Amino acid sequence: MNCKNCHLSIVNTVNHINFKNKYVKLFRKLFPKRPIEINYCTNCYEIMANELELEYLSQLEHLNSYNNELEILKKQTKQAYSLNDHTESKTTHRYIVLDESSAEYTEIKKRFDETLSFKIIRIEKNNNPSLEQKFNERSKQLTCQNIKYLFHGSNDKAYDNILETGFDLEYSSPHGLLGKGIYFAEDASYSHGYGRMTKTNIGKINHLLYCKVNLGKTCKGCSGLIETPTGYDGVHSEGRTYAVFDN
Repeated sequence: MNCKNCHLSIVNTVNHINFKNKYVKLFRKLFPKRPIEINYCTNCYEIMANELELEYLSQLEHLNSYNNELEILKKQTKQAYSLNDHTESKTTHRYIVLDESSAEYTEIKKRFDETLSFKIIRIEKNNNPSLEQKFNERSKQLTCQNIKYLFHGSNDKAYDNILETGFDLEYSSPHGLLGKGIYFAEDASYSHGYGRMTKTNIGKINHLLYCKVNLGKTCKGCSGLIETPTGYDGVHSEGRTYAVFDN
């Protein structure tokens, strides 16, 4: 049998077997789903194995550098800080970084992974008493209670305002799928395109909101709406998207 590359005869020596095994092992690490050709001579196996080894080591170095940068980001830019809650003895933590082993983190990650395959750097919880009060007051006005946990993507201008004072209809467009409303989605992939992007040493990082939303009674919406149809509290699309017109 002749080599597929140089067409010289293939001789099964110890070196031939060793270089062949090295080549196959590295090829499988780099290209796990690609078919592999194995009819080469000792010299060609050696050359190809050495080339694959250099590529593998290069990728490994890049991966280690990426993971190191990721760990730095996890620790360096946490938004956790203390906010005085207007009492002399108490201080509440406004932003809490969820532990990756917690049930809350696991549930959010599960929902995220249903439609997106990106790595989650961290999940922060916004403990804002004024927003909680606003939520409770609005819930009392609804036709029925219909609480869901949904994703929302925000641009850079509105993002911080949402965390401080809640959603603002001024940022809504009347040309949206469901009109001039505040949009939420069951699927993270829908909100991903509207998320806040931040440049880092390992590329762009997206920010999404995972919100507790009381939709109340909903009906099918349409483009051009500027308020909720009479008798309803919100609207939904054919898919898994919702919009509300009052916050």
